[in-house]
Amino acid sequence: MNSQTEEKNIFKDKVIAIGLTGGLAAYKICFLINQLKKAGASIRLIASENALNFITKTTLQTLAKTPVLTEQFDLKKYDINHKSLQAQSDLFILAPASANTISKAATGIADNLLTSILCAWQKPIIIAPAMNGGMWQNPATQKNIKTLQKRGAFIVGPQVAQTSSGQITKGPMADIQTIFETAKNILALQNKLKGKKVLIIGGVMREFFDKTNFISSENYFGKAKLMADGAYLSGAQVCLVGNEIIDAPCTQIKVQTCAEYKAVILKNLKDFDILIFAAESLSWQIIRKENSNSKIVLTLISAADFLQEVLPKKQTKISVLDLRRQEFDTQNPMQTVLDILENIK
Repeated sequence: MNSQTEEKNIFKDKVIAIGLTGGLAAYKICFLINQLKKAGASIRLIASENALNFITKTTLQTLAKTPVLTEQFDLKKYDINHKSLQAQSDLFILAPASANTISKAATGIADNLLTSILCAWQKPIIIAPAMNGGMWQNPATQKNIKTLQKRGAFIVGPQVAQTSSGQITKGPMADIQTIFETAKNILALQNKLKGKKVLIIGGVMREFFDKTNFISSENYFGKAKLMADGAYLSGAQVCLVGNEIIDAPCTQIKVQTCAEYKAVILKNLKDFDILIFAAESLSWQIIRKENSNSKIVLTLISAADFLQEVLPKKQTKISVLDLRRQEFDTQNPMQTVLDILENIK
């Protein structure tokens, strides 16, 4: 199956809601609309008042073949748009997303049609920030972005690029192809794991030989986070176990040592349908520590395989994915996640 056929299968009969805010990047959404339409999607357009200072209704409506909605109520047919749009649409793309609208979405302000839709939205959402570097780096903006990530928003960009004033900064909107590919991946994942419970193990494992020092495995927590994002977008209930807490819409349990990891897995395994092991377990185990003349001598032995130690004790039938040797394409990591989740029975 070629790429264009695959895209048409994914986007066929899908409805994509696109929300535009004020910014020079608004004109780029014309290219996104064209690409989505060619792939078979239907478009719904919602614009803030400021967005229409940068691109006209006529241009948007001609490309999308649908009205540009700006009013909270359509008085001709009494259609409460912030309710009906969610029922009609499969995915929301907020692009360009200004700092102002991001702030309103994070704090639940609903003072126009666009922010009312964002406040009510309960389906997958992509947010593509677009602003100057100072606004992006502002602690308030970063806090708002993290808040939206915790609720499940997929943040794309911003990228490092040259602004209209000639400065090289992080703030300009992600390129259209990146936004399109993100939408394609989300729609491909939707409902694949609906009703499933997924336990994901990630991060580093440590063995302490005093209060502050330890031996440690390599950190592949990014791999676990990608799998958690993918499982969440697939409709699963996700629990992520690791050595740090991240901004993600899932239950999280913080652990550090091998013993703590094992205890959590053995306690919770019976309640899950799928175990995804994305951590690198320790290859060595400390069996003896000797202190003498300001020296510490550690005796290590090869550690037993971590999964082999916990899996025989499981009490229910569970699908297990061991990703310790799985390579992730750094250019398109979500494609790797898609390929992995495709293999889950």
